[in-house]
Amino acid sequence: MNEEVLSIDEQVIQEEEKREGIPIGGWLILLGIGTTLNPFTIAYSIYMNHIRLIMSGQLGTVDSYIRNLVYFELLMNSFILIVSVIVLIGYYSRKKWFKKVWFILIGSMLLSHTIDYFALKQSFVGDPSMFSAIGSEITKAVIMGVVWGSYLHVSERVKNTFVR
Repeated sequence: MNEEVLSIDEQVIQEEEKREGIPIGGWLILLGIGTTLNPFTIAYSIYMNHIRLIMSGQLGTVDSYIRNLVYFELLMNSFILIVSVIVLIGYYSRKKWFKKVWFILIGSMLLSHTIDYFALKQSFVGDPSMFSAIGSEITKAVIMGVVWGSYLHVSERVKNTFVR
């Protein structure tokens, strides 16, 4: 019998950790910084790339394909903004569902950028820097998904933190 005998105080602390989870720490702090900033950067992007264009009236002067593409981007980015806020809530409240919604967010970003890339290619509109920017967004989403996704999937800290 090689069982460890715990004092009553240690048993209470272990039960509390099982119920409440361990605090956010370690590499999760870096993920938290990105998770916190993400809704703000997406909202800013929506304003700069879509709202200002729509409000200026310039959208009426472009081809209907491009106009529909802008509206599609606005719709997708709005969805991504909503999901990123849900991810933020799940992160700070340490909910079990946080990981699943985080993967939905990354998948949505990747899907949105990929559709955008091929739709722009199809339209033959835009300068090469637009394709390069979208390509870098796709690359960023893939790297983020691989690095953070594997960490979220296998880390014991993550399993013991998001327990509510």
